[in-house]
Amino acid sequence: IILRFTPKVKSNIPFDEVMTLFKKNNLSFNKMHIFEKKDGNKTLFNVANLIEPGIFEKNKNIPGFTFFFQQSDSDTDLNILNEMIEIMYELCKYYDAWILDDNGKNIDRSDLNKLLTFSE
Repeated sequence: IILRFTPKVKSNIPFDEVMTLFKKNNLSFNKMHIFEKKDGNKTLFNVANLIEPGIFEKNKNIPGFTFFFQQSDSDTDLNILNEMIEIMYELCKYYDAWILDDNGKNIDRSDLNKLLTFSE
């Protein structure tokens, strides 16, 4: 599952702000230079830079984010997707942004189940 977070007005988000917001939501910066949300040793989902190659670099601003995870089982997937969307909504408090599916369509909570069924 892939969701994108992109500000409505083209702007760049400072790396330091991203680090603070993601740490507040228990995401950690890993060796691959992306963020990950873990439950114990298991990675639930990752967050990459919207722009390829997707890595985050200190002192470089960010145009948006790509949130993603590999589906495994529908109950777990729905919980992960809910947690992902919560963090994306939290980011929306700071940045006026769209949350987009892989086809570029705006999504909200009512679309979560559709996302899981469509992707399976």
